[in-house]
Amino acid sequence: SFGNAALLVGYDGDPDPVGRSATRAGNLEGFSPSVIAGIDLIVEPERGRFVLDTGANNVADVRVAYNVGMFGPIGAGAFGRDIVSEPATVTWQGGSHAAGTPIDGIVEIEDSENYVSPPNQPNLEHTAVRAAEGERPYLILNNHWRLTANGDDRTLFLDGLWLGSRNNTRHLMLDGNYETVTLRYCTLDPGGETADGNPIRPVHLVVRGFVEHLIVDQSILGVIRLMGANASIENITITDSVIHSIDPAQIAVNAPRAQLNISRSTVIADDIA
Repeated sequence: SFGNAALLVGYDGDPDPVGRSATRAGNLEGFSPSVIAGIDLIVEPERGRFVLDTGANNVADVRVAYNVGMFGPIGAGAFGRDIVSEPATVTWQGGSHAAGTPIDGIVEIEDSENYVSPPNQPNLEHTAVRAAEGERPYLILNNHWRLTANGDDRTLFLDGLWLGSRNNTRHLMLDGNYETVTLRYCTLDPGGETADGNPIRPVHLVVRGFVEHLIVDQSILGVIRLMGANASIENITITDSVIHSIDPAQIAVNAPRAQLNISRSTVIADDIA
């Protein structure tokens, strides 16, 4: 094998983890696997579970380490992103977004705290919301996050943000007339399931107005779709990204009149567009 092990399970004070020959993959629903002679560790990666036969060892001495490997920086993450040098006009920090989302300006989120229900902006002109270098803030949408362009040819730039929901499917909802909307190093949680089987609700990118250029760069998104008879996107460019629709009934990129360009990206869905 090459590189670091993905998962290491062992005991405090013992430099040697459970060996590969004593490890198997298995279905751990109910945490009740079959006993297999000579096998001490059974792992189910999909649920993030494992069962360990500790034998004569103390359960309190169990130690777990892991390594995460990706093909490159993608989505929200606490890595260097080489952010735009233009200074912020508004800062959020310590989980507080009391400074609001400006009509025209730059929000910089100073840390990797949770930010519940980020403020809507009904009169957006040219706005950026970005994580500080090396930070990965989590924006929890208890309601849809509504960003509405006021006037024509407005711009929106989101950089380094993780958007998720703890209850229902939520939307990053764009109204009005945008010249350019850019998502860079962002994660709009596609949804899924927790280790104990509870659903993780997705966040969709929903356009209710007009976007001339939608740019998705080095990001992870769920569904991109339109809402309303007058909604449209003219051009969509997706680069070095992942688009994942967990719902077979949802088309991954549902913007019928858009010119769609996808490069070096992965789309996981029953229907792409």
